Amino acid sequence: MTDSNSKPFTPLIYVLVFLGGAAALSWEVLWQLRVTLALGASAQGAAITFAALMGGMCLGSLVAGRALEGKVIHRPLRVYGYLEACIGIFGVIQGASFRVIEHLDVILFRAVPSAAPFFQILTNILVISLPSIAMGASIPLFSRIARENKTSVSVLYGLNTFGAALGTLAISFCLLPRFGIQNCALVVSAINGVICLCCYLASRNISSRELLIEAVEHEIPESVPTSDLTLAFLTGFVTFALEVAWFRALRAALMVTTQSFAVILCSVLLALALAARISPRLQKRAFSLYNILILAGVVVLVTTPMVERFDLFFLPTGDRNSFVMWFLATLIVIGPPMALIGLALPWILDRNPNSLSSAKIYGMNTLGAILGSLGSAWILLPLFGFSKSAWILGLMLGTTAIFCRPDRKLRLLDGAPVAAFVFALIFHAGIGKDRIVTGFYYGKYAVLDYFEGPDATVSALEFVQGGRALFIDGFAAATEWGTSHYMEWMGKLPVKLHGEAEDALVICFGTGQTANAVRQEGIKTLDIVDINRAVFGMGKWFPANKGVLDDPRVLTHVMDGRAWLRRTEKTYDVITLEPMPPNHAGVNALYSKEFYELARARLRPGGIIAQWLPAHLVSGDHARAIAKTFGEVFPTASVWVDPKDNNAILIGSEVVAPTGEPWKLSDGMIETVTPDEFQAEYQSARVISDDNQLLAFGKVWPLKKLGARPQELVAKETDPFERLPKAE
Repeated sequence: MTDSNSKPFTPLIYVLVFLGGAAALSWEVLWQLRVTLALGASAQGAAITFAALMGGMCLGSLVAGRALEGKVIHRPLRVYGYLEACIGIFGVIQGASFRVIEHLDVILFRAVPSAAPFFQILTNILVISLPSIAMGASIPLFSRIARENKTSVSVLYGLNTFGAALGTLAISFCLLPRFGIQNCALVVSAINGVICLCCYLASRNISSRELLIEAVEHEIPESVPTSDLTLAFLTGFVTFALEVAWFRALRAALMVTTQSFAVILCSVLLALALAARISPRLQKRAFSLYNILILAGVVVLVTTPMVERFDLFFLPTGDRNSFVMWFLATLIVIGPPMALIGLALPWILDRNPNSLSSAKIYGMNTLGAILGSLGSAWILLPLFGFSKSAWILGLMLGTTAIFCRPDRKLRLLDGAPVAAFVFALIFHAGIGKDRIVTGFYYGKYAVLDYFEGPDATVSALEFVQGGRALFIDGFAAATEWGTSHYMEWMGKLPVKLHGEAEDALVICFGTGQTANAVRQEGIKTLDIVDINRAVFGMGKWFPANKGVLDDPRVLTHVMDGRAWLRRTEKTYDVITLEPMPPNHAGVNALYSKEFYELARARLRPGGIIAQWLPAHLVSGDHARAIAKTFGEVFPTASVWVDPKDNNAILIGSEVVAPTGEPWKLSDGMIETVTPDEFQAEYQSARVISDDNQLLAFGKVWPLKKLGARPQELVAKETDPFERLPKAE
């Protein structure tokens, strides 16, 4: 019912809602990056950010629903546009806000270290909750917009979720690689602005007296059935708890990179979007939502053995770099259970079309999502592991749906969750006891120790062919076999080059071989910083570290290494670090120019820093970018190579480090690129920064195409990394 001279712009509204979802997920990625850079990477920080985001959305939904109750909103589409504009404005302002937060965090930590976690909670709530409140307020408006355009809330919710799925890929593969964080924020903010403008123009032609009367009639307050609120909470809880549990295994199989996370998240969101699309059709065919959720619990249980063996899908082919393959595999394995669970929210929203009802339902679903995510990471995974956690969630979903069903008569389907549990138990892969999930084949092994924590899965393995290794999320982070000889020199080399080192810092403990090498060179104090407490606990399984953690000169700190350098006032003669490979999620922050500047500020006069250069694990362009960035901050940088395993180490100082024959020992290190050669070798590469996130998201574009490469270097065909000596 519209004015005679106007028609609802339903297709346009679909596009705007789709773009709103894409922008929302883009902001979520950008916020997480900014929080990590400002306060450091940590499981607690990620949990707080997620809770602040979802909590704000929950609050926004409830406040908007209450505000809309029984009231006439002449142009709800315009209000939706205003909310999008607010999100965009807050997003742009946040860049400056996080810089202030970083400064205040340093001041507070130095004054009252124990208060830093509370400050992190407060600042995340203040900075992230405001735009997320605007996001949550959109859901109650969907009910008004849907009625105005003769569509359903589930359709709008599905389009919004579909936009979020593609937004995940767009921000990870297109926007961030090309624009960096700051410019990407401007691009996403511009999308919010376009949505606002289009909503304003379109809403001028959508409204009539009859439509408003109809809207008021639909806004008579109605109570939401307790069973609907229960199912909304339950499905939110199970969806996000499963996401945390299953993602741990999936990412271990695919490599823990930002791209793998984006692909996996996209597959989940697409499943939820598909569920919202088919939900109205299933309702028309009189399907029972309760039976569907019982079936969802069954599928969760049956799917878990497949998730446990997800790495085996890729081992035979070795094709772990194909994003298409990643996407198809994850969609096939976890898509069906996620889609079945995802039917519930749009289904319940459709049968409770009142704005306040929609707000309550979405609020309960969001509250469930918060508790499910935090509960899975901090309670279920540490206590039971991801497999058994999934069993608990599947049984919880199936049995709750049975008890919530109005008809209490028992059916054959009611026994299916128990049968599925027996199936999952029989086909359990013995994760943590007999094997771990890993994307690479290292040979036969025995599991010495295994722990699934809130931030990562850590395990100690002993291999049949000899040697032990520390695995973090399925990757051999540190080993005690032939290719680990360089770890000793990561500690020895900078201390020997310094000559008079007294205080040292090791960032990333691993198996402890580097820390032990530093200790054995006669230093007086040694600080060891690692983001994962479980890594220190695994140190007892690696005899090569010779009990370094028991030395009274050694102090351990569970913290992001970059955050430690920013917060501490202590300075060092030697800093040495060997983070996870540069392309792993969050590690770009330990290879950026800003990080090296921070490290230089913590070095005493004549101090030396050693940085692992894993040229064999990254592209040649990225390896050169790492060296280039290091040399930008340490102009006397040089490259050293361990002849036994070909691992390279960057050595930097404000003064020229001693070089020459005494260091070229058969069991020592070989200097392959001297300080005099360093700048010429790597001047053509790009510099890694916190903003461009080059290693995490970026592709190094050919510099000759950008006009930034000198002609003499374009013609030069030799690759400086080809000069690395080969192991005999």
